[in-house]
Amino acid sequence: MKPIDILLKNKDLVLPKNKVIPHKDIVKFMIVLGMDRELEIYNKNPPKKEFKSDGASCFPDKIGKVDIYLAALIHDISYWLGGTKEDRLIADYNLGINVIKCGGSIVLSQTMFEGVRFGGTKYLPTPWKWGYGQ
Repeated sequence: MKPIDILLKNKDLVLPKNKVIPHKDIVKFMIVLGMDRELEIYNKNPPKKEFKSDGASCFPDKIGKVDIYLAALIHDISYWLGGTKEDRLIADYNLGINVIKCGGSIVLSQTMFEGVRFGGTKYLPTPWKWGYGQ
């Protein structure tokens, strides 16, 4: 089962928005969700900063009845960790898939994907850039 599927079925597991989450708690969260790739990245290079999700950066978390916060939360974990160019592409691709699983359209999914590909680069001085926890 994918992390998004676990969260969609168990909303009590969802981490709050804009709250600092200690490393030990985010590691437990990744274990519960089966985020093996992210745990491997964490174990190789633990971020120096604590985790905090702002949801869908510069984009609403809810559009009509479609709430994409869960997709954004999983994506934020990957961006907090950072990693290789391939890791980033996988994280951005998974965001698009997860937006659809949250009830979003293909157009919304593609818009989110394109937005993070452009706006999430580590070369921009933004608080949500790739590897923001490092």
